[in-house]
Amino acid sequence: FSQFYANPLYLNPAFAGTNVCPRLCFNFRDQWPNMAGNFMTTTASYDEHFDKLSGGIGILLFHDRAGADGGYINTSTISAMYAFKAKVSKKFTLRLALQADFQGKFLNWNNLTFPDMIDPRYVFVYQTNEVPGDCSRWNFGVGAGILGYTPHVYFGLALHHLASVPMDGTVGFSFLGKNDGNGMYTMMPLKLTAHVGANFDLKR
Repeated sequence: FSQFYANPLYLNPAFAGTNVCPRLCFNFRDQWPNMAGNFMTTTASYDEHFDKLSGGIGILLFHDRAGADGGYINTSTISAMYAFKAKVSKKFTLRLALQADFQGKFLNWNNLTFPDMIDPRYVFVYQTNEVPGDCSRWNFGVGAGILGYTPHVYFGLALHHLASVPMDGTVGFSFLGKNDGNGMYTMMPLKLTAHVGANFDLKR
């Protein structure tokens, strides 16, 4: 994912439709593959510009697996976005985007270990007395993005998880009191991304 311009919708929803023609992107990252607790992340996206909508639409699928043996925590997200195209001048264009997310987080209880499972000599040999709780969390989220570009320079700003609605019905904005006072987040924290780039013609 370090090649973030190869994953435009993950970077900023305002990139939806910037390629005009249909675009498919697939990205995969295997972090620390030689370690037992590696992280594997995959995204797939589609976007296209539609003149009748005066902008572009896009869909982004995201999955992250943290830990081995099927993962300790698995996160899956589906995002839909729309970017309105505004022609400011002959050489400068703005795209204003809204994004809607539906995310699920799943804890694999069977991969967890607890102190009461440990034998001083043989290590993990006992069954735990811990009782599994709710091992899944569902969340709706809203984000926004802006992208400005000329034929050679482009810049943008994206606000992910700007507002969130957990399945318990609590509605909140991520930039307002997101901590419950015990160090626990009551909603997803705000993710802010700023970027700038330029195209240089090395040979005409």
